[in-house]
Amino acid sequence: MNFHSINTIKSAVRYNINISTTEIIMDYDKKLAGYALNHKERKEYLGPHFRKHKTDREEDQYRNDYQRDCDRIIWSNAFRRLQNKTQVFAHDDDDHYRRRLTHSIEVAGIACSIARKLSLNEDATRAIALGHDIGHAPFGHAGEKALNEILRDNKKLGKYFPEGVRQPVPLRGFNHCAHAIEVVERIETLHGIDPGLDLCLDIRDGILKHIYHIKRNADDIKKEPFSALSEIVKCKEYQDYHECNYGSLEAQCVWFADKVTYLFGDLEDAIRAKIFRFDIMRQRKMLDKLMRMAQKMAEKAKLKFNISSTNIETQIVAAIKPLECDIVRAARKAKLDKVLSAKFKNHYEEKYPKTGMQELYDKSDEIQARYRDDDVRQFIFWRNKAISVMIADCVRATEQRIVDKSIKSVDDVLDDDERIVDVSDDLKKSWREGKDNFYKKAMEEILFRHRIILRHTYNAGHKIRRLFEIYDSDEGYELVPSDYKDTTTENYEAIIRDSGVTKNHDLKDIMKIITIRNYIAGMTDAFVNQKLKEYTGI
Repeated sequence: MNFHSINTIKSAVRYNINISTTEIIMDYDKKLAGYALNHKERKEYLGPHFRKHKTDREEDQYRNDYQRDCDRIIWSNAFRRLQNKTQVFAHDDDDHYRRRLTHSIEVAGIACSIARKLSLNEDATRAIALGHDIGHAPFGHAGEKALNEILRDNKKLGKYFPEGVRQPVPLRGFNHCAHAIEVVERIETLHGIDPGLDLCLDIRDGILKHIYHIKRNADDIKKEPFSALSEIVKCKEYQDYHECNYGSLEAQCVWFADKVTYLFGDLEDAIRAKIFRFDIMRQRKMLDKLMRMAQKMAEKAKLKFNISSTNIETQIVAAIKPLECDIVRAARKAKLDKVLSAKFKNHYEEKYPKTGMQELYDKSDEIQARYRDDDVRQFIFWRNKAISVMIADCVRATEQRIVDKSIKSVDDVLDDDERIVDVSDDLKKSWREGKDNFYKKAMEEILFRHRIILRHTYNAGHKIRRLFEIYDSDEGYELVPSDYKDTTTENYEAIIRDSGVTKNHDLKDIMKIITIRNYIAGMTDAFVNQKLKEYTGI
C-alpha cells in the first residue's frame, strides 16, 4: 500500500474514525495528477478492453485494479523463476551478482520514487516494473539472442510466415518484451485454471513499452517479427495510436528506471568482477559530471560528500615495509598488477629467497582484496548519490516537458511523439546519446566485450541451441512436459488456424516450435544446465 493510504489509515486510527479501505483508495485517486493512470477513469474509457474477464471480485474492497495486477505478477511462476535468471554476470561465480528478480525490484524502487514525485499512479508503476522482465529467457540477453537467432532462421517458420508478413503471435524471432505479453496472456494461468493473468491493458502496454526503441510508423510495426499488443486486445482505441507511442507516464517511469538500474547495477557487478576500477571509471565524463552534481546537491543540503582516492602502491609499500629483503625495493617501484603477475613472480622467485617472496605474496593478496572491497564500497557510496542526482534531474526535466507540451490527460501523453519521462538533454547526451556517450564507450565497447561476458554469451548460446535441437527431434519432443503441449494447443491452435495454416501437418510443426520456445524461455539457468546434464551427461 502506498504512503498516501498509510497516512490516511494513521489518521483514522489516531482519531478513532471508522473508514473503509474503499474510501482510502478513493482518497489516493484524488491526489493523482490529471495525466496519471486512474483505474476507474481508464476502466470507463476502455470499457470491456480494460480487462478481459470480469470476476466476482471486481469490486475488491482491499485493492484497486492495479494493485491486484501487481499481486498477480508477484504470485506467478514466471516471476518467481526470475530469481535464477542471469542479469549480466553468471551468478554461479558470486552470490552478490544481480539476477533478473533483484533487478526488477530495483527498477520498481526507482520508478515508484519518480512516479510519486510526479503525482503518478505508484500502483500501476510498481506492477509494470515488477512485470517488465517477466518474459526474459535464461542466461539474460545471451539466451535471448540465441533464441532470437534460432527462431529467425527457422526454415519451417520461414515457409509459413515469410519475412515482412505480420505473424498472429511472435514467431520469427524472440524479444523478451513481446514474450512477456505471451507469458501474461497465454502461458501463465490465473488460479491454475484460466490462461493468462488477465492484467489490465495499461499494465500489459507498460510491460511491452519498456522496449528501448519504439516504431513510430504503423507500417513499420506490421513488419516486426513479433505481434503488437493490439493483436491480443482487439481494441480500436488501442490500435489507433497506442502501439506507436511510448506508453503512459507510469510506463515511461519504468523505462527510465530500467536504464538507470542496469547502468549502475552492471557497473557495480563489473567492479566486483575486477573488470572496472572505480577510481579510474570515475574520471570518465558522465561519471565525473554526476559526481560534481552530487557534490552541489550535498553542499546545498549541508551534507558531507567525499570519496577518497586510494593509492594502491602506497598501501602495498606500507604493508610490506617490515620485510627486509631486496624484493621489497623492487615491489615499491612496481604496480599491483605487476607485483601479482606470473611473469614478475617467476623472475623474482629465481633471484630472491622463496620465504621472503611468499610473505610478500600473502601481504599483496591481502592488500589487493582489501582494496577491491574498498573500491566496491566507494562505488556504492557514490552510486547512491548519483542515482539521487539522476532522479532529481529526471523529475525536473519531466515537469518542464509536461508544462511545455501542455500535458493534461493520459490521452495527451499517448498522443505525444516524444518520450516525456527522461533526464535533461545535457545529461542524456553524455549518458547514452552523444557520439562518445558513456554507455557506448564503457559498457558496450568494454564490458560487454570482456572475455568473461563473451565466454558466458558463447556458453549460453551453445546450451540454448543444443537444448532446442534435442527437443526439436521426434524423440526429444517426448521429453517436453505434456502440460506445455496442452497449453500450446489450447491457447495457440485457433489463432494459427485463423492465420491461414489449415493443414494438420503444418499446424503440428508450428505448435511444436511454439511449445519448445515457451518451455525453454521459461527455464532458469540452473534448469537448463540440469536438463542438458540429464540428456547428454555433460
